[in-house]
Amino acid sequence: MDKEELITLAGDAGWTVIGHRWLRFTKGDTRIEVWYAGERPRMVSAALHSPTGGTRRINIVRDRATSIADTVRSWLSPSMSAVDRFWLRPIATPEIGSNGQVAGNVALFA
Repeated sequence: MDKEELITLAGDAGWTVIGHRWLRFTKGDTRIEVWYAGERPRMVSAALHSPTGGTRRINIVRDRATSIADTVRSWLSPSMSAVDRFWLRPIATPEIGSNGQVAGNVALFA
């Protein structure tokens, strides 16, 4: 997802946007920060700061590059109650298949 698409999506969802090589989105007490790098800028890391949910960080080294844009899009689009559901964590470490997907059933708790 390029920066202009992300800015448009955020604006349509009621977020205030500032930045250039990094973008900061704010809505109430919640802040999302996204960093881009490279000659053809691509999203390399992001962070969600919420007073109710704390901070969640993702980056290209630790997380798959394609999931960063999808995750940021999900942070910007839903209501905060839906975003809070992203904080569900597995009770046990899930098995990850060779395709990077969770294999089997995983119980979640908040």
